[in-house]
Order: sequence, then C-alpha cells, then structure tokens
Amino acid sequence: MIQLTQKEFKDNYYIKSKRTPYFLIINILAHISIITAIFYAEWWMWALGFLWGYWINMTCYAAGYHRYYTHRAFKAPRWYDYYFQFMALFGNPGPAIIWRGIHTLHHKYSDTRFDPHSPKDRGFWNVWTMGMRAGLTFWPPTRDDLVDWIRANRKDHIAKWIHSNYLLLIFSIMAVLLLIDPLLFVMGFCVPVFCTHHASAIVNAYCHRTGKALNEELAGFVTVGEGYHLNHHEDPSNYTTLPESHKWWQFDITGLFIKMIRKT
Repeated sequence: MIQLTQKEFKDNYYIKSKRTPYFLIINILAHISIITAIFYAEWWMWALGFLWGYWINMTCYAAGYHRYYTHRAFKAPRWYDYYFQFMALFGNPGPAIIWRGIHTLHHKYSDTRFDPHSPKDRGFWNVWTMGMRAGLTFWPPTRDDLVDWIRANRKDHIAKWIHSNYLLLIFSIMAVLLLIDPLLFVMGFCVPVFCTHHASAIVNAYCHRTGKALNEELAGFVTVGEGYHLNHHEDPSNYTTLPESHKWWQFDITGLFIKMIRKT
C-alpha cells in the first residue's frame, strides 16, 4: 500500500481540473441569485422552491447518492437509477461516482487526516464550503483506494456518462429554466443547490465538529434524516438512520421514502 505524504494529500486531494472552476461558479451564482430573488419572489414561490429543494435532497441526495448508490442499503427498481442521478442535477452535488468515492473514504478514514471532510483536520469552515468547491474530481490517498474506486465504477455506464457530460447537463438545465422565467431558475435550480450543499455541510461539518460522528435531532429534520449521523456510522448498511427503539418525535423522512420504493 502506497500512501501520499500529508502535504501531498492536502495539496492534491482534489486534482485541479479545467472543469472545477465552473463548478464553483455555478454554486456561487446559485447563492447570489437567491439573494436577489428576495426583492422579486412572492412567499408561495419560496415555499414551493424549498419544498422542491427538500424533495431533491431527500429522494436524490440522501436516498440516492448516499444510502442507495454508496452504501447499497436497499434494492430499488431500475427506474430509480435514472431518476436519482438525473434529478440530482438540480441540486448540483457533483457526479455520483465522485460522490461515492469521497464518501467511501469518509467512512474508511472517518475523523482522521485521510478523511476528505474531517473538520478536526481540515477546519470547520473549509469542510462547510468544500461541497461548493470540489465535486468533479477524486484523488484517493492510497493506490488500493484508487483500485477499489475504479473497480466499483467499471460497469456503471449511466454514472460514467453523467460524469463525462456533467457540466453540459447542468448548463442545459440552467439555460432552459432561465429562458422560461428567471424566477423559475431561482426557485427550480438555485434553491435546491442551496439546500443540497448546506444540508451536506451540516452533516459533514456540524455532525463531526467534535472529531467524531454525532446524532443531532434538529439536524436530522433539516437534513431529511441524515443528522442522526452516529447511528449511520454504526450501521451504514441500514436504509434508515433511526434504531428500532427511537422516540416518537424522531423520524427519518428519507427512510420513509425508501420504504415506499425499495424492492423487498
């Protein structure tokens, strides 16, 4: 097993790519656009926008990228592979194969210097904003990790195609929504981007702020059930983040969605 030095790891974890600046620009634009919409959007537009963002975050990011694609915590019908990867584009989390590689390392090296988003080693704010800055490239700390990642993606033609055409697909969505109506662009794309990135940041930064995974009930609601993070780390192959003995006021809305669509 060949490991990078700590300096090489910190400098090169996300390889500089010609596509990376565009990814950052898209996310900055999405956040700025939400601010400008304060002066033009009506309350019902905000309500629908955040409900749409919550739906994307639940059905594509938490259920799709995380529990299904990365952990294989449940079996799903074939249509779901297409649904969560294409609809996730509205939240711009980066291609699924990159996300899976990074999250696999997070579990393997949790809260160590090889954890790609450990706030203890990389800083709270750096981890909070990492999802906005780096979602298109993957650099594993060991050769074995690289081999595992390549092997996992070898036969996934859908994910590889989306990865190759990711920015084209994102810009197409942005252009179509803008041509229809600028406010539709804000509420249909910018709000889900905001929800996806900050929900991820809550889990990665806040739920690991002490140097270990934590359960946070309020975060559990905001992040569609992902905030029960200690439960997830203890049993990542479980499709729900709640134990059987959970309290009546605790709920994992992503787990409820999975229960409806999974193949038994």
